[in-house]
Amino acid sequence: MTVQPAGVQACCHDGVLTDEPIKVGEVHTPAGVGAEVFSCPQHLPLYRAQDEMGPAS
Repeated sequence: MTVQPAGVQACCHDGVLTDEPIKVGEVHTPAGVGAEVFSCPQHLPLYRAQDEMGPAS
């Protein structure tokens, strides 16, 4: 399931603002502060293809 937050976010691929952000990941830090990573619909296939490959060896 794809989570679409309200508002405008920057695409993680090219940094362009999109009003249709789609969450493609999360960044975690040892301090516990994390961030969500968003893509625009145009670049979403780039990130879904990575998901389908599975974890890196």
